[in-house]
Amino acid sequence: MMISTMFPVVMIPAVLLLGACGIEVRDKNEAAPPSAQVREDGAWIPMSGHLFEIEEGLEPLIYRVKLRIPEGTRFIDRTDRRTLERKRSWVESDRITDSEVKSGESYEYAFFRSPTENLASTTVHIPVDKLINSAIAITDIDISKPIRRLYLGPGALIRTGARNFEMRVERLLAEPGARIETFAKDSVGGESGGQVRLLIRKGIGELRVELRGQHGRNGADGAPHPHRAADGQGYGRKEGARDCKGMAAGGPGADGVPGNPGGPGQNGGATGSFEIEMSDDSEFKSAAVFEPGHAGTGGAGGIGQAGGLGGAGEQRSELVIKKYRDLDGVYIDKHHEECPRASDGPSGRTGAAGPRGKDGAPGAKGFFCLKVGGACRSN
Repeated sequence: MMISTMFPVVMIPAVLLLGACGIEVRDKNEAAPPSAQVREDGAWIPMSGHLFEIEEGLEPLIYRVKLRIPEGTRFIDRTDRRTLERKRSWVESDRITDSEVKSGESYEYAFFRSPTENLASTTVHIPVDKLINSAIAITDIDISKPIRRLYLGPGALIRTGARNFEMRVERLLAEPGARIETFAKDSVGGESGGQVRLLIRKGIGELRVELRGQHGRNGADGAPHPHRAADGQGYGRKEGARDCKGMAAGGPGADGVPGNPGGPGQNGGATGSFEIEMSDDSEFKSAAVFEPGHAGTGGAGGIGQAGGLGGAGEQRSELVIKKYRDLDGVYIDKHHEECPRASDGPSGRTGAAGPRGKDGAPGAKGFFCLKVGGACRSN
């Protein structure tokens, strides 16, 4: 199907010279360019090729592709490299602008003289923009490709955690209130912040970096003993003893042993380190705060073992013989009477509390560096 309204046809009187990162160009009429990475000399790959130039809009995520049309071209096929959707447009100019491209997508443009005669083709990778206005984890941002424009609104918060990573951004635009932090304030777990490196060509605005380690967890309290100490000896019962004198008291209960030791406190996490390497910081301010994680305290020692119960005192019955006389003669009454029970033995003492667990160590402080021209600057 022939579609002539895919994108507007605009006459371009002059060539625009633009620089960007994250663009790979592969034209049929030219040699393959170097990969889309920062070169050793620090220069960023320009986002232009033999048959196109990419122009960024004033707002984030907005881009346009300006195509230079080979002589004799009658129509163009544009194929979305991700969806494979293809659109065809008739051409009656040597320059046109495609305003329907999306940030981060790739498109292939093929130039035809006739339906079967392909004059040239080129693949255009639209730069990646990121617009952040709320809290987000670094794992939710694709940092595998260089980012051309990173916009951080006043409510933007990027949480990096314990991850070590490097991110390339051609331009960072940060509004007052924008923050990057390792962990949330007062988080617990003992993890250390990661080592983060941002490579930025130009920074604009204000950025606050909060480097903190997680607080260490407190040690667990020592476990109590499941059983009490041994009970004292019991003397039981005697029947028909001669008398109730000299009865034995119960034996003493055994003393309890000390309680189990408390668990050690966890070490606090280190803050991690943050380095921003920037080519131009003339319109950029940064501030960094360091909050190493607090050491976890050792757990309390376990309660000492309960002392054994005192043994039961001796129990005895006394044989009593009584004589009775009446008119018919003398009678003898034999029976047992209970003696007062002897006292129980004393209970054993409860064991002392176990030793308290060892406290952890506080986290270490890392560094923050805004490097411009090879030297760190303090802000």
